Amino acid sequence: MLHQTGPGRAEEGLPAFSGYRAAEYIDPAWRALAAATVVLCRGGASTLAELAALRRPAVVVPYPHHPDEHQRKNA
Repeated sequence: MLHQTGPGRAEEGLPAFSGYRAAEYIDPAWRALAAATVVLCRGGASTLAELAALRRPAVVVPYPHHPDEHQRKNA
């Protein structure tokens, strides 16, 4: 399991255990997505486009606090 936490948020990841790694940033992200069996992600347009291009199944959890709720609409 590879968990991208975001810049400055690595400590928000789980404590280390076998098969889990937290990273602030993954570059290039497409390689991680291509290697994934399934992806748990937010509903941003770029992320969804990458998943579609790579044909990866995903569970999309929209960011709930954006004023226009565009991620909910994308998902």
